[in-house]
Amino acid sequence: MTKPQDLFALAQAAIRAGYSPHTAIEQTSQLLAKLHIQRALGAARKAMLLATADEYQHLRNAKGRERRAQHKLLALAKSWEGTL
Repeated sequence: MTKPQDLFALAQAAIRAGYSPHTAIEQTSQLLAKLHIQRALGAARKAMLLATADEYQHLRNAKGRERRAQHKLLALAKSWEGTL
């Protein structure tokens, strides 16, 4: 078994280090709350990125349609170029 002197020395070392069960519990709850906030922000960020990805895909599709329309217009202009 542990000697009372060892337990007393351990308690004194804990007091000198500023450890108290209340402080440890408080720090643990603060860290857990911070972790939960970070997880919530992570979920919100994922949702935002998914929404942004859909909007970005619409933008890419629109740019592709614009390029194809420009290509068709230039092709039509070239075909009419010799007839004028």
